[in-house]
Amino acid sequence: METDRSSGKLDEANKRQESMISTMKEKANLLMNMSSFNDAVKVYIQIIDMNEYNEEAWKSKAFLLEKLGRLNEAIHAYEFAMKLESDHTETLKKIEELKSQLTN
Repeated sequence: METDRSSGKLDEANKRQESMISTMKEKANLLMNMSSFNDAVKVYIQIIDMNEYNEEAWKSKAFLLEKLGRLNEAIHAYEFAMKLESDHTETLKKIEELKSQLTN
């Protein structure tokens, strides 16, 4: 009986976290649309702190870091996202593109 209650509480906590992350993504998108890239990065860092396996958050963070010219950090974020995705062809191309920009 106690296990069922604990399981229900865990499910409820996971749902709240998913809802919170969804709201935070909306906030980050609004900030991006306002060209507040640094603030949007901070929101994605918070999302990643809540769930480090959130592939979308890592990719969005990488994209924003790229926009800010922080290419080494963007590469690192893309590399982490690549570890989370099943087909990482596009991400690998993006990493190679950014690395070539660093050497030029």
